[in-house]
Amino acid sequence: KDLISKLLAAGYVVVAPDYEGLGTPGIHPFLNVKSEAFSITDAVVATRNYLSQRNLLTSKKWLTVGHSQGGHAALGAAQYASRAQLDYKGTVAVAPASNLGFILVAGEQSVANATLDKKISMYAQLDTYTALVTAGIRNTQPAFNYSQVFTSQISSIAAQAETICSGPLGQAFGAGMTKYATDHNGTLDGYTRTQPNFMAVPLVKTFLDKDSQPLQVKVTTPIIIYQGLADSTVPKVATDILI
Repeated sequence: KDLISKLLAAGYVVVAPDYEGLGTPGIHPFLNVKSEAFSITDAVVATRNYLSQRNLLTSKKWLTVGHSQGGHAALGAAQYASRAQLDYKGTVAVAPASNLGFILVAGEQSVANATLDKKISMYAQLDTYTALVTAGIRNTQPAFNYSQVFTSQISSIAAQAETICSGPLGQAFGAGMTKYATDHNGTLDGYTRTQPNFMAVPLVKTFLDKDSQPLQVKVTTPIIIYQGLADSTVPKVATDILI
């Protein structure tokens, strides 16, 4: 809100679009570069046409600014900016999501020897991402099933990714682990979450390697990326790989 207020005060027209499946029918294709980019470019064109018809805007210049998933989307918009047939000036991405497969593996490793509360917190975050990815794949592949990614212990929680937001979804994953640990002498021994090698499942692998990864094509317009050193959601090393 603070950023938008400052942009407005500086004279910018600010367009904050919903992505596909958010506020519209269907499942949200979480971190799908093309879907996000199309949502942004369509929204920019529609807004400019609306304002131009009322003699409120004549400039063809535009840029994208985003944080986290929004930073990921901003980089996607840079790849597909030509769709808008306007004058794209550049991209500001703050802790943009990228290299999701790496983040999932690194997250697991980071809490291998951690206390139970830290494990549950990290696992809940990772499972939330994985569930949102699975839901997003189902946008175009409705036959794809949560049981192909998650074990029977938590596949029903994962399926809620289609109907609730990430915060409550993470809380549901955490609550399930906490209850299990309470009933099993304070450990998660025997608690299974994802299927072995689920990232090698063809649809998942294609998403992680291709559909979700920004900047796989050359972008000639300016890009600036900001990244916090202590960010635990988008770790600096993932952004280093992106750069």
